[in-house]
Amino acid sequence: MTFNTKLLAGTLALVLVAGMTSPAYAGAGPQCVSFSTGNWEEPGTWDCDASAIPDDVSETLILDGHVVTLSTSGEALRLTVEGTLIVQAGASLDANLSLSVISIHTFENSGDVMTNAVINDGTINNKCGGSLMLNSIESAGVNRGTISNHGTITFGPDVTGFDNDAFFGNSGILNNIVFGDNFFGNEIQDIDSICIVAGELLPLDSTALLIGGLTSMSVWMIPAVLGLAGAGVYLVKFRANRD
Repeated sequence: MTFNTKLLAGTLALVLVAGMTSPAYAGAGPQCVSFSTGNWEEPGTWDCDASAIPDDVSETLILDGHVVTLSTSGEALRLTVEGTLIVQAGASLDANLSLSVISIHTFENSGDVMTNAVINDGTINNKCGGSLMLNSIESAGVNRGTISNHGTITFGPDVTGFDNDAFFGNSGILNNIVFGDNFFGNEIQDIDSICIVAGELLPLDSTALLIGGLTSMSVWMIPAVLGLAGAGVYLVKFRANRD
């Protein structure tokens, strides 16, 4: 088996950063390295030793400059993101084996991601509806970049610590995260929510002020944003009481 030297170097750096000394981290499994920007599910996105796309035994690397988008489901033994990983709504990523770590440059999650730990030196944006589960039996990692949570981040019951050395902003839900118990360093900061609960932001259509409901019990109304021609409106659905 031939090993990608860049992945090995990235894996070694991951070990040193995390303070882990297990030899199992030194390029233990088959490797998948991104070949180009593309979808996770497409074999053409990857150059893999033993599989078409990453699987649960793959040491996986997304190279700098590549944007990989996951729209269904994916697995990895351990994942290093030097480029960008986007997990779309409805998608799931399982990197929850005993040695798995996600090391981040840029990570956007609107789906469901489970892993043991995260080492962040870039940007994590857990978006509205996104779920990030850190299920380590020890340290859940370290943040030296920026984490913005608008969804849900959960620590497993056995997590003993997470070191926040930079910025961690939250407008969403944090489960089992207790400062001074399993979360250390800089405190979590409140940030403005970007989530729209009542509806979605739509472009202004000045000809449509009222749209018939999808059912006989629904009415859809569009309140214009006054003074901002063409700016946008909120589409708000409500139930109308009928006799």
